[in-house]
Formats: sequence, C-alpha cells, structure tokens
Amino acid sequence: MILPPPASSAFPAPAAWLLWAALVPLQMASGQDGLTVDGVVCADGSDRATLHLTVEPETPYPGQSVRLQAQVSLSQDMAANGLLRLFRRELDLEIQLRFLEPLPPEWTPVQQAASKDAGLRYALNDSVDRIQPRSDAQAAAAGARQFTRTWTRVMDKPGPVALPRPILRFAYTTGFHRDLLLSSAPVDRIEAFVQAPPLSFDVLDFPESQRPIGFRGDLGRFEIQAASPPSDLVV
Repeated sequence: MILPPPASSAFPAPAAWLLWAALVPLQMASGQDGLTVDGVVCADGSDRATLHLTVEPETPYPGQSVRLQAQVSLSQDMAANGLLRLFRRELDLEIQLRFLEPLPPEWTPVQQAASKDAGLRYALNDSVDRIQPRSDAQAAAAGARQFTRTWTRVMDKPGPVALPRPILRFAYTTGFHRDLLLSSAPVDRIEAFVQAPPLSFDVLDFPESQRPIGFRGDLGRFEIQAASPPSDLVV
C-alpha cells in the first residue's frame, strides 16, 4: 500500500517536506503491514530523539570483523506513551528506521538475545524487525531511553568505507482530548524525522615493513604446536 502525502500543505520548513518525499512510497513486506497514515505536519524531531551510528573497531584491518550499531535515544515520555501508531499493524516501539540507500548485504544482522523473538518490534525499512532496549544509567539519568540494532561484517580489503545514513521516523501529538465516544484521541499528528550524522571509516592495509616472508594477509589468532618424537634417545 502506498503512503499518501500529508493531509495538510502547511509545513514548518522545506527540508521536512524533502524528507517526507524521500520516504514515499513506503511499503511493508507483508500486505497486512501496509501503511495508512494521515500526516498533518512534518517536523524536525531532534528535540525528542537522537540517532547515531557507531563502528567498532574504528580502524580495522582486512579479515577483521566490524560491528555496526544504530543507537536510538528517545525521551522517557515519548518512549512511554507519547508515540502514535505508524502502521495498521501495531508495533511494540512505534518508530521506523529507514536507510535511504540500501545497507550492503555484507552487513549481517546480529541476534542480540538468546531468542530471536526477544526485543521490541519496530519497522526497519519495509519490514518488521526487533530492536533491543539498552540499560544505560547515564541516559536514564538524562531522562532518555536507548535502543540498539547491530550488524557485523568481515572487511575484505583496505580502503575507505562510507555507510548509508538512516532516518528515524516517528509520530506524536501535542495533547489529547475526549472524542464523541468519550475516548482519548490526539488533538493533532506530527510526523517527525531525525537523520543520523554521516559516518565513514578506513580499513587499514597491513604495514609493509617487517612483513614475514610469504605473508598473504592472514589475520587472526593462531596456535602453533611443535613436537619432536621420539622423546628417548638410545646410544
């Protein structure tokens, strides 16, 4: 199902409209996950959420595994009861993380818990994925809740690596009122977007100096054993 444009043409800034246009059309992987969104206003959500990418290690060598992590931080109020539903299908955490350029398939998702069903259901690109809550005392003290999604990749050659920038999308309201059925209903709907800062890193080549003769670029932990049988010598 195709996402319709916002119901109102009143936007606070042209940049917000460009972000919205970049996300249309959106389609969930299954038909039952289709979107029906009546957007009213698009806004910058950086005052309510943050999104960052991190890699570890920051300067790997070929053959080394790198962990890529998307870190989402939401204010406590937003995470608890301030998020509006994005899709017809309800999610545990009503956010969408979307890479405007595809994340290369070499980046493999990491199962961060013992069970594949652990974590909170959220939207990753056009499908439902699971994200892990993070216990961070510093974030909690600042009144925020953090969530992480992790991928890994074994780097195959030296050189620069530029990562696609994801956008975090969520919807919220500035208040609630009682409708005709005396149910609580939002007074408005604000579609908010936060884009992660750009991130790139360099895969280092092996040093030329002091390379062992015959070195072919093998990297890792190796165990070498030597034996010299027989152990007894008869003269």
